Amino acid sequence: MKDLERLDNILNYVKKHHSATVESLAKEFYASPSTIRRDLTALEKTGMIHRTHGGAIYNDRIKEVSILVRKKENEAVKNELAAIASKYIPEFNSIFIDNSSTCLQLIKYLDLNKKLVVTNSLIMVSEIKSFYDANIIFLGGEYDLDTMSSTGPLAIENLNDFHLDLMVQSTAFVDIDGAYENEFKVSIIKKVARERSTKHVLIFDKSKLEKNASYKSSSLENFDTIVCDLSDEEIAKFKEQKPFLNIQNK
Repeated sequence: MKDLERLDNILNYVKKHHSATVESLAKEFYASPSTIRRDLTALEKTGMIHRTHGGAIYNDRIKEVSILVRKKENEAVKNELAAIASKYIPEFNSIFIDNSSTCLQLIKYLDLNKKLVVTNSLIMVSEIKSFYDANIIFLGGEYDLDTMSSTGPLAIENLNDFHLDLMVQSTAFVDIDGAYENEFKVSIIKKVARERSTKHVLIFDKSKLEKNASYKSSSLENFDTIVCDLSDEEIAKFKEQKPFLNIQNK
């Protein structure tokens, strides 16, 4: 089993059972106890679990999760959403792209050659440089190793120096009131990026309705287009309360 796949499976197992021992995980995933201990140490750094003597417990108070973990979650769905979203991206010469794993899928469907790209995601910078001749600005600030992104006052100060054509983002949690993030500093970056951009696109998969996050980054009506994988019936429920939302699912 590949390392990232095993990490994802271990996390789901601990979440389902609320706790697990090293021995039970080793048996479940046909791995050595030493391998499981290393995996639990890696998962603890994401904030998703707490290590205990002989095992781990699930952390219900979730913070921002490692980009390497998020990149694997619902990867096929995010890729499909990115392809759909690319049809609704307006013309732009400058763009802010957030540090989400969903937008990481999106960049391969965009033409970023000769465009100005502003981002707080280091992995986004690396991926874009691999495919495009783009003018990339990586925001300075407080660097988070797990998410490979920058936040904080310096990043906000850098962001305030720009006026951009377009912002694309995903989010940690969505309900009818808006898009939410797990950490306050992440929500602030996205608020400022929205204020500094003319057009705004939100992309999320339906799992974001089942999660929870505390810090609101935007009301849904602030987005020109919302792209998701909700059914027509689920979209209709949103539009019953906010009929003016432009929600696309195909």
